[in-house]
Amino acid sequence: MGCLQEEIPKDTLRFIAAVNDMLALSESVLFFPRWTRHIFPFWKQFVKAWDDLYDV
Repeated sequence: MGCLQEEIPKDTLRFIAAVNDMLALSESVLFFPRWTRHIFPFWKQFVKAWDDLYDV
């Protein structure tokens, strides 16, 4: 992944950010009812984080 190199690749930084977002938003996604997913912005961020995890 190149985490220990002098210059960290963009894909690695994107992966790290996606893991951070996924872990930070997991609690919100789990505890709010399903119908709130279209109201609160965290659902789109959570889905984007998972998309980035699989894309990288």
